Amino acid sequence: MKAGERVSRVGIIVPGAVAAEQAARALKQLGLEGEIVQAGPENSLVALKSLVALGVSAVLCRPSVAPLIAEKAPVPVLAYEPSELEVARAIARARLRGRPALIHFGSSESAGAYLDLFEELIVVTAVRSRTGVHEALSEARTQGAQVIVSGPHLEWPAKNAGFLFESIQTGEASFLKALKTASEVARAFEMQKARVNKADQILKTLLYPSNVPAFPGLVANSPAMAQAVTALSRHAGHSEPVVLAGEPGSGRSYLACTLLGQGKTSITRLRCDLVDGQVLADALDAVTGGLVVLENADEMPVVACEKAFSAILEGRTRVCLTVSQMVKQRGGHIQQEFWRRVSRHVVHVPALRERRSDIIPLLREFISEALGRIVNVEELFSASVRERLIDYPWPGNADELRRVSARLVDWLFSSEAIEKHELDGFVLSLLDETVPVASVTVEGRTLEDMQQQLLQEALQRAGGNKSKAARALGISRTTLWKKLKERGGAAAESERT
Repeated sequence: MKAGERVSRVGIIVPGAVAAEQAARALKQLGLEGEIVQAGPENSLVALKSLVALGVSAVLCRPSVAPLIAEKAPVPVLAYEPSELEVARAIARARLRGRPALIHFGSSESAGAYLDLFEELIVVTAVRSRTGVHEALSEARTQGAQVIVSGPHLEWPAKNAGFLFESIQTGEASFLKALKTASEVARAFEMQKARVNKADQILKTLLYPSNVPAFPGLVANSPAMAQAVTALSRHAGHSEPVVLAGEPGSGRSYLACTLLGQGKTSITRLRCDLVDGQVLADALDAVTGGLVVLENADEMPVVACEKAFSAILEGRTRVCLTVSQMVKQRGGHIQQEFWRRVSRHVVHVPALRERRSDIIPLLREFISEALGRIVNVEELFSASVRERLIDYPWPGNADELRRVSARLVDWLFSSEAIEKHELDGFVLSLLDETVPVASVTVEGRTLEDMQQQLLQEALQRAGGNKSKAARALGISRTTLWKKLKERGGAAAESERT
């Protein structure tokens, strides 16, 4: 065992003193550490709780007990079975006292072998419940049984029903066999738990610095973002309006919902730049309670300002605004008063290029969210690609990074065998594929002409590499070839591979 490695201990639930002694001998022979508790099915959960408190990594018990505790056990549960020889010996002893009936909790096939050894034997399969035991005893009586052969936990019900009883005792050999498996399971369980704990610690270190409030999905490694999170967290305890100033796509609304929306009954997000002024005003008038985030409020109409100001004065709801830059006091009296009131608490949200140490953790967050599991970005991409991602200006901020992550995940799902250099190449092509829309002249040109220009520009930027051009355009190589051929691209026909 390595230094510092935790000992894997096995807990054993046995029905009586004889089994406890056999289990103790087996533990000693194997050199294992373990805890032994005597309990029947009726108090098996108490025994489980006791063993877990003692720090066991796996629990070994009889088949009649295992299904009663498995669902509530925080550690693996395994069942130990008496050997065929031990069952046969118990049946032989019972024959000396009367006609035996073997009551078991497995399949009829597993007990059928004993019928060949003992012609007068009665075999009854029982359901693991108190009702099932009583039904099994009734069936044994109907078939003329005099002696019940089963595990020690059936002794009292059998004798109470008027039967003689012969217990199947699990010997040292059976415990040895079961404990070997249980110890391996316990060791694997401890190793897995250690890996999970280590992964959690690493993830917390990467994503949640100790000086920044920790919220799921919030990445604030950089000093600029940590400062914004800390500042906004201070405003979470009051109901005054808050303005989040920063570039579009920088995560302003996400911060507002995450930090100011804690404990709110509802969160309402309204785009001031996409909704008619009166519609926006009516929506504000209808909101009561919760948090309202007025997104892109730089050009909020006067009528909406009036309603928002009214909601603030009446205390009907918590208001947060996101703006690209602070709006100078302008317009009529109400507008001026509104902006003067909301400007008391302003938090600057940095652009992604101002928080470059957050780029890789954010990429990890976005990709892991899409895949449903944590992804190690450091292993996924080469060091040169990670540097390129960090150095890229990200004009669209975190929203652009999320779009790149989505494109990457889609490509991963659509591709078969992927080499690391192909993955690096695809990411680089996403960063290089910016198409200057302003350079396209619309007047007097058809959609096909514009499409053809985009295809040709993509090919030029890709240096004639069709695979790279297709990835930049978000289409397959075959689709690119077909579109070039439709427009008379003779080169596409000769170069197709």
